[in-house]
Amino acid sequence: MKTYSSGNLLIPSGAGNNVIEAIHGFGSAPNFYAGSLVCIIADGTYSPGDEVPLADIISSLDAQNGGAGQADMFADAIRIYFATNNPVSGMAEMIGTSMIVTKTGGSSQAIIVSNWNIRFDVILF
Repeated sequence: MKTYSSGNLLIPSGAGNNVIEAIHGFGSAPNFYAGSLVCIIADGTYSPGDEVPLADIISSLDAQNGGAGQADMFADAIRIYFATNNPVSGMAEMIGTSMIVTKTGGSSQAIIVSNWNIRFDVILF
């Protein structure tokens, strides 16, 4: 079994910056991969080190922007990627429209993107 963690990566911003990627270098597509937003500066109910799955962000963006295809995560034999589809604004601007459930539940909160990084985790069996 091979594992890879990208460490924390800055979320790109600005027009045309809609893809973030990391090199896992396994030479074949992984069996499992996941991405997380990692809190680096307290944001609402979240503290540094807290994580929110990118799957939650993908669902939020899809729901807010008219259906599937607003953001996705995928991997190939060398890299893992997270991409958004808004060419006018960048990934940070798009993620900033996402809502996440508060840690205490019962409500949601917006994300202050500069308080978060992205991390990828990959496994090949």
